[in-house]
Amino acid sequence: MQEGITVCMAAYNEERTIGAIVAGLTTEGLETIVVDDGSNDGTVREAQTNGAFVTSLPKNSGQWTALRRAFQIALDRGTEIVVTFDADGQHLPSSVLDLVQPILKGGADITIGSRARQQSYSNKSHRRFGTYVLNIVMWVLTQYRFSDCTSGLTAVRASILRKVLPRLTEPQYGRLEFWLLATSCNARILDVPTVIRANRVTRKGQLRFGANLLRTIGKTELLWIIGRRTN
Repeated sequence: MQEGITVCMAAYNEERTIGAIVAGLTTEGLETIVVDDGSNDGTVREAQTNGAFVTSLPKNSGQWTALRRAFQIALDRGTEIVVTFDADGQHLPSSVLDLVQPILKGGADITIGSRARQQSYSNKSHRRFGTYVLNIVMWVLTQYRFSDCTSGLTAVRASILRKVLPRLTEPQYGRLEFWLLATSCNARILDVPTVIRANRVTRKGQLRFGANLLRTIGKTELLWIIGRRTN
């Protein structure tokens, strides 16, 4: 067992993929926490059968509502590094140990599994352009040159997550909110090239997804400005 490393997943109707993912993470010696986001299929059964600690939300509440629950459980258990991992089969369990190495060696507080150099992702023009725009927006706001700011594969030092978690509010599109808050804590962020399986069946409308990410950025920045003025 890899002590001090916990993989956190939010899962909604992922019975086709979640079992194999948890089994792969267990084979790598990783503890896995799955928060079921109100699924109505066999997600809970598959995750539990393959070795995950599973808890369920009473209704579908959003990916980042589920992730926040998973984060709190991991921190309460005393983990040192929390890894976010998608439940749809895009991420490879074998990539986690490479992802956490810079944190374990003291060279980073957060690492991002970056798809920037992966041709199978970068050759989709709408996806490449959308990520490029968001990376620029995040660079302007945080002064960090993200190569893949929407990646769902990340590793975070527990001390940083404890600072950020109470301030997270976005239920579904929380990735960029997380980056805005983490960079305000002066977290050292490092991109780690990784291989991601293409998700051929996506539930996300690309324009709506991008619009919601931009809305999240605007809301977080507004709350930050209001907070500074009132303190």
